[in-house]
Amino acid sequence: MGVSTTSLFRKWRSQSFEDLVGQEAVVRTLRNALSSGSPARAYLFCGPRGTGKTSTARIFAKALNCVQGPTAEPCNQCSLCRRIADGSCMDVLEIDAASHTQVDKIREFIVDKVHFAPAEARFKVYIIDEVHKLSTSSFNALLKTLEEPPAHVVFILATTHPQDLLPTILSRCQRHDFHRLTPLEIRDRLTLVAREEGFELDERAAEILARSAEGSLRDALVQLEQVATFAGVSVGEEDVRTLLGLAGRAAMNGLVAAMAERDARMAMQRLDDLVQSGRDLGRLSNELVEHLRCLLLISVKAVQTDLLGIPPEEMADLEAQASSLAPARIMNWLKAAMDLQGGARDAQRARLLWEMMLIRMTVPEVDLDPLEDLRRRVARLEAGLGTPAGMPRQGPPSNAERSSGPPAPPAPARSDVPGAPARTGRGAPPVSARPTSHAAQPRADRAGPSDSPPPGRSPIKTPTGAPGAQESPGTGLQDLGWGGSARPVPPPAPEKPMGSGPSQPDRAIPASPSPSTPRAAGAAGLSARDAWQRLLAFVKDRDRRLHAVLVEARLNSLESGTLTLSFPSSFSWHFERFQKETGVLDAMAREALGEPLRLVASLEAVAADAPSPRQEHRAFVHRAESLFSGRVVDDSPV
Repeated sequence: MGVSTTSLFRKWRSQSFEDLVGQEAVVRTLRNALSSGSPARAYLFCGPRGTGKTSTARIFAKALNCVQGPTAEPCNQCSLCRRIADGSCMDVLEIDAASHTQVDKIREFIVDKVHFAPAEARFKVYIIDEVHKLSTSSFNALLKTLEEPPAHVVFILATTHPQDLLPTILSRCQRHDFHRLTPLEIRDRLTLVAREEGFELDERAAEILARSAEGSLRDALVQLEQVATFAGVSVGEEDVRTLLGLAGRAAMNGLVAAMAERDARMAMQRLDDLVQSGRDLGRLSNELVEHLRCLLLISVKAVQTDLLGIPPEEMADLEAQASSLAPARIMNWLKAAMDLQGGARDAQRARLLWEMMLIRMTVPEVDLDPLEDLRRRVARLEAGLGTPAGMPRQGPPSNAERSSGPPAPPAPARSDVPGAPARTGRGAPPVSARPTSHAAQPRADRAGPSDSPPPGRSPIKTPTGAPGAQESPGTGLQDLGWGGSARPVPPPAPEKPMGSGPSQPDRAIPASPSPSTPRAAGAAGLSARDAWQRLLAFVKDRDRRLHAVLVEARLNSLESGTLTLSFPSSFSWHFERFQKETGVLDAMAREALGEPLRLVASLEAVAADAPSPRQEHRAFVHRAESLFSGRVVDDSPV
């Protein structure tokens, strides 16, 4: 390759419509406009970089002002064509909008001078490159000129971001969209340039350059010039891969094989080999995406294999690899590789991102595929739990099933046993023939891992000795971590209906209420706990701020139409706010329960580390979420 002071992309810039690569629709439209003799006054050329927008604008300017024009093809021989080509024509002005964003620049270069007649050409042509860089004020200054330009002026705006232009600008321009060039068009152009420049370019090397340019002919010419300088008079495939930092199809096959076998060690070794050989991790991520794309299309038979542009010797390996992989798995890898593309351009963390991606693809515990992970979990559960022969399982086994095997048949009621004395006496509830539910059984009758307290917590002591004593909610819900607080839980007292005598603090809810539970005469027979919960729900709907105050209170008693509450000493602000809003709360209680109810609160001294009701509630919800592997939708108290 001979020494040249001009870059290849400038030397080989298209000088005529016939020489323009691709963009047949744009070329045909502009030629017809020139042939008709009535071109538009404002054009908008938009599209990716390196697709010929500025070159087309110059060719159009030459065709307008050629001595034989306006003509569909400039002669490139007259003085005006040559001066427009070298940028010395006074009537064809190219403006870089990125350097002239201020409104004063636009007024100076365009608005104030647009009415002057051309000095030597037929039309005065303004080519504004990267027009989306103009400020809003500059666009507004240009609006009137674009709408009613003089007869001797043509505007050509070029941009890669048409979506950033004002709608008022778009509506005043004739838009032409430039598309990316195909790899075949770029390859043919590179082969022509190499032949004319006097060096050999291998066909595979030309294909690699064409694909790496991503539709930009200018990028391809820059890379060709660079690799020609590196390799000399003969440019081969390995020269291109080395200079561009590409790994090749064989390296991609090895990486995908390690991912398919879930071999993290092999995947890391192959990645390290590529890094040590000087491969660029950013380009490597692009190669992986393209390789997985080909695998996906081959596995689902979406395209003909010859349309992928892959040599036959490489296609055989791709087809063999695609046949051994499920399309869903390839799709999962492809999503991960596309996520990697954006971050891999940062050289400081590119390797870390690559390693994270390979680990997620090769280690089952962190695999991205949720369905595959769910199948493995179900398989482990089935293998660990087992199912009795001949009986399908409808839910998870209970604690008793885990410890003692199949459940025994329920014991008959006392009234069904011959010779058993019947229960008599005042207040004795009728004996039911139904078996006692699992939730209502005493804690001592149920075995399971939740019988022992969590580490770091002292066991809850359940009162014994009193007939008919019920377990506390702290013990009954210990599986969820509820009731394991350091604050002791007193034994519950029978619930009092509204309007009855004094009661102890209401802290327990019976597992299954019996028919003999007393009911209040007023408020639909609600118990103290039910009345409190209904009031909380009513206040939550009416005033969230007052609800946030009430949820920190503890229910103490309900007697003679007075509901007694207490606030921990650490919630003194809530207590003060309660005192200020007592009248509002009493009115809400009357509306919620249907009868007058007076709320009274006190500030009690509790241990500094004692959790509040809301903290206990959140701990309960968190433990439930972990136990059932669920997701919290709303954890606010009622």
